[in-house]
Amino acid sequence: MQLTDFPSLDPVVWCLVDPRAGNKSQCLGVANALKIPFTKIEIQYGPLAALPNVLLGGSFLGLTHESTLLFKKSWPNILIAAGRRTAPIARSIKKRSGGKTKIIQIMDPGIIRKHFDMVVIPIHDKPSLMRNQVQVIAAPHCITKEQLQCSADKWRKTFSELPRPWVGLFIGGSTRRRKFTHVMATELGSMISNAVQANGGAVLGTTSPRSGDFTSSIIDSLTVPNKIYHFSKDADNPYLGILSLADYVVVTGESVSMCSEACAAEKPVYLYTPTALITEKHKLLHEALIRKGYARRFFGKLENWSHPQLNTANQIAQEIRKRFF
Repeated sequence: MQLTDFPSLDPVVWCLVDPRAGNKSQCLGVANALKIPFTKIEIQYGPLAALPNVLLGGSFLGLTHESTLLFKKSWPNILIAAGRRTAPIARSIKKRSGGKTKIIQIMDPGIIRKHFDMVVIPIHDKPSLMRNQVQVIAAPHCITKEQLQCSADKWRKTFSELPRPWVGLFIGGSTRRRKFTHVMATELGSMISNAVQANGGAVLGTTSPRSGDFTSSIIDSLTVPNKIYHFSKDADNPYLGILSLADYVVVTGESVSMCSEACAAEKPVYLYTPTALITEKHKLLHEALIRKGYARRFFGKLENWSHPQLNTANQIAQEIRKRFF
């Protein structure tokens, strides 16, 4: 598609945002990277969304009735979506537009991938070499250098009572396949304590929506100055403040989004990767980040090194422009 196919200078872009934080960050990251206006459409799923995509086809069956009312008969030129459950909705929009809407799907939608104009698949999902596929090293996200600077200015005074250097700790949790145990939590807390004792400083940590009661074991095993924030939808989250101000970052390796976002800051990133927590997919992601110099495994030691900012949203946006603008 050439730019002249669009009715105005900029194409009409929709960003389909579902309730999952990781999907939302990836979608909005790519939409923002296009650097043109876009419409954010926030959807909610009904019970039928749990059905396999091959059964849902291209339809709105997985949406709540209220969410179906968000869509008008004027369809976008480009639709960006992320995650398995958005795939039937994206296909339906393309069908309703008479095939004019170009649908960009972030993350592998499975065997229906041939129905998309562009599918963005990270290396750890082992993408094939179909023409409509784009391979990236890690998940796209919304974090920019400007956001990091603003967050640093906002949180610097709050953290100033703690001695430096600061070690940022991003704590995930159990996944559908693996459990984050109290034993792992105790090990992580002890390893970070040993590293901080060797270098001096303090720990700045934050949990995530998946973090469970094991976080108490992390806190109990910390023997160095620390400030650990517990995730809450109703409280201001220092996540970006910690990422921007920490001298080192340690992140639990079971979250593709957190590992990818940690590499947005040009500072040492360490991955905590206990064998019982990490799936093969996560292992492939870690190997890619380590091979490219964005991260190292955490063995209880911190060193000074740096890397370029990683945000694959820019790569994806460039590919969208090249193919469809």
